[in-house]
Amino acid sequence: MTTICKVLIDILDELTGKDFKRFKWYMTDGKLNDIKSIARSKLENTSVEETVDLMIDQYKQDAGEVAEKILKNMEQNNLAEQLKNKLSEGTK
Repeated sequence: MTTICKVLIDILDELTGKDFKRFKWYMTDGKLNDIKSIARSKLENTSVEETVDLMIDQYKQDAGEVAEKILKNMEQNNLAEQLKNKLSEGTK
């Protein structure tokens, strides 16, 4: 079974540098009303792996859903769908 960390890393690795920065921006300062924010200082200059670790710490089992929501807000619908599919495969 694929772990949520591995799935998130694989998906976030597909983002360009600019898009990855935007992804992290969505997690700061309540950019999305229904997700708890992560301090900007914690996300600044973080790698994909470090970002995923912070997401797991903050959102626990909901980290995948949070990532999917952010990707949809970024209009990265293909990646959001890939993430959803990989996460559902991992729970089988």
